[in-house]
Amino acid sequence: MHLTHYERNNIYIVAFEGDLTNNNAKACNQYLRPILDKMKKSKHKNRILLDLTGVPHMDSAGLGLICGKFIGLKKQEKKLALCNLKPSVRHTFSIVGVDETIPIYSTLMEGLHYLSL
Repeated sequence: MHLTHYERNNIYIVAFEGDLTNNNAKACNQYLRPILDKMKKSKHKNRILLDLTGVPHMDSAGLGLICGKFIGLKKQEKKLALCNLKPSVRHTFSIVGVDETIPIYSTLMEGLHYLSL
């Protein structure tokens, strides 16, 4: 798993490359922690978009990681959205009904537009 991040219009964008599974969920959590800490302290940078273009497979640990971050941010009145999910990853979210809760967008631009509102 390889992660990179950047900012656009006060929105953090984190790009994932590789399977998001039990094997690397802890490392992903450690990567996200400083970004989420910055969000917690900021009034303006309070949105994050997870770009899953490069994620061909996700298991329950990956799903749990994302759901946990979504819940934590929602409690802080921050926003998290997902974009560019492969059909298999999207199916993982729909099986458990999480796609009804976490905003999921087809493209990066759609996700950025949502988070800009």
